[in-house]
Amino acid sequence: MNTNAIPLKKKLDFHQYLKLMKVLERMGIEVDDSIGEDDDFYYELTPQEIESIELSRQQIAEGAYKSSSEIHRKIEEKYGITLDR
Repeated sequence: MNTNAIPLKKKLDFHQYLKLMKVLERMGIEVDDSIGEDDDFYYELTPQEIESIELSRQQIAEGAYKSSSEIHRKIEEKYGITLDR
């Protein structure tokens, strides 16, 4: 049993989670962010989300994707801005 748990009234979305992690890090609080089997969000996905993930994996295997560096380069060429990498 984890005695240092803080119960939240609702689940955080991903961006809220990232912000919270940054705040805790700045405060010097270390967080064990390892994911156990009970925390695996895969089982909370809808059938449509799982199908979309499988389609993405298939497209990647077939080479039907663009790397982030390629997209960054195209944005830099088109808009003249440099994105963080």
